[in-house]
Amino acid sequence: PIGAGTVILAGVIVNSDAVIGENVILNTACSVDHDCRIESAVHISPGARLGGSVIIGARTHIGIGATILPNLTTRRRCKNRWRRSGDQRYTQWSNRGWCACKNPFPSKIKT
Repeated sequence: PIGAGTVILAGVIVNSDAVIGENVILNTACSVDHDCRIESAVHISPGARLGGSVIIGARTHIGIGATILPNLTTRRRCKNRWRRSGDQRYTQWSNRGWCACKNPFPSKIKT
């Protein structure tokens, strides 16, 4: 199901059993794989890819070209930020752009 007020732009792919909340923006050429759940007021930027069974918390922004690995969950109000090598400001995110709010690979996150 797709919630009220959701905007789906050109080239977006939404696969089977995905649930899209209210007031979501699925921007140009992003991809939402099977069994994903996107809560309300989320913005998925152009070219972003969500693997299968991903849960995106309400009021979250996923940045341009980000890849969210399968079975990961973002918390409410996460903001995807790319991190340059050695940049300590955004320790919540890996330098590959995937969310580490509930990270099954904690050794890959630099602090």
